[in-house]
Amino acid sequence: MNKELTKFIKLIITTIPFIIVSYLLLIILWGVISPSFMNDNLAVPSYGFLKTRLKEAKTTSNVNIVFLGSSRAYRHYDTRIFEVNGYKTFNLGSSAQTFLQTEILSKRNLKRLNPDFIILDIYPEMFSSDGVESSIDLIANDNNDWDTFNLNLKHLNAKVFNSYIYSLFQQNFTASLHKKEPLQRGSSKYVKGGYVERKSGGTSEPSNDTILFDLKNNNQIEAFLRTVNYIRNQGIELILVQSPRHSQLEYTQESKMDSLIKKNDLEYINLSDFNSLNDTIDFTDPLHLNQKGVKIFNSYLIRTVLKDKI
Repeated sequence: MNKELTKFIKLIITTIPFIIVSYLLLIILWGVISPSFMNDNLAVPSYGFLKTRLKEAKTTSNVNIVFLGSSRAYRHYDTRIFEVNGYKTFNLGSSAQTFLQTEILSKRNLKRLNPDFIILDIYPEMFSSDGVESSIDLIANDNNDWDTFNLNLKHLNAKVFNSYIYSLFQQNFTASLHKKEPLQRGSSKYVKGGYVERKSGGTSEPSNDTILFDLKNNNQIEAFLRTVNYIRNQGIELILVQSPRHSQLEYTQESKMDSLIKKNDLEYINLSDFNSLNDTIDFTDPLHLNQKGVKIFNSYLIRTVLKDKI
């Protein structure tokens, strides 16, 4: 019995490396030969223009303002409007960004960008989301290192792991990060400095939704606090802004987020119910402004919040 058990254990030990190597090769092979519509469990560079944005960030320095946050950041802060008003800015927003990715993007880029201050665009879902979507986006569109490897440990998610393995292959053997992506997709156009312009019209009718929210994701809360401390240690002024959303769109227990911000003595400007905007004509969806809405919002921000900053 002991001999049989020993033989079985040896078989397992010798088989496991073969299984691991085979799995890794299958991920790469599947990524290479399968059409994109069949890659449900494997993400590749796609929407949001993050690859172009991060490539441009590597050649940019000494700006006045850096914007961080989700798609609400890269679609709500038009770098051209700020430039006309005397501010050199860069937008480091990424699709569905949560604080797990904000932390990495800050550490990779802020010393070079050297901003006078940062506007971190927040909303409740950044605190409650698992961050899988944005981790995959970052893994697929920037160099992978210990920080992105650590995202696998945070998520323990097959799609994140598969994307990480395939991206390592792509970046090291096909120079995928050096390939240019189109600067316009449908109604979205990439603008120098990281902004994405959407000219499409507003939604047909106002939203009247209530989204369940609770402040229970410790990974996100801890990443938020680490990011705040990192920015403070760099001597950079930080402003949290909640940019506009549909006037009737609400989150349950949003006050918990407000309390966390107040507890950490952070400057916070809540413009989620900014009354100069119209739900029907100034938004593309309940969470995103169209270009008309962006102009109104940015002009207000520059006139009121930023007028004495620089």
